[in-house]
Amino acid sequence: MKVCTSIQQIDRFWGKVDKSGDCWEWGAYKDKQGYGQFGLDGKLQYVHRVSYIWARGVIPEGYLVHHECENPGCVNPSHLELITPGDHMREHHTGAWKRYCKHGHERTPESVYKSGHCKLCRQTPEGKAKQAASDKKYYATPEGKAKQSARDKKRYEDKKRRVD
Repeated sequence: MKVCTSIQQIDRFWGKVDKSGDCWEWGAYKDKQGYGQFGLDGKLQYVHRVSYIWARGVIPEGYLVHHECENPGCVNPSHLELITPGDHMREHHTGAWKRYCKHGHERTPESVYKSGHCKLCRQTPEGKAKQAASDKKYYATPEGKAKQSARDKKRYEDKKRRVD
């Protein structure tokens, strides 16, 4: 990957980064997995790769830039390392990649629901609006109402049996 290094592009890039924490969080566009992207020379580039190249040099063929912090939105060069695709797969199988949600919130037993969804993301205005729209869409159909009614009835009966 060739990355241009004009002063204007470098200033524009770092102007989108929040360096207030240990992870330097990308503050502009992120894809569905939480990886930041930045337009350089008419092409979208992954920001962690751009940061690595500017700080350490070329990425050899056959290597990936891996976040040691497991935060896909981080561009701190000290958190980035080169690994092979095989090593990357082994990292993912250990479950380490689940340490942060796609918006960079740390996953702890207190911060996630049993479903795995992030409680902090659900508390934002965007998260609440998304959940309300989903509920409205689901419960607006006759099938959705019937399923909810059946679930409520089953929960009531199960609760009643436990009390008896």
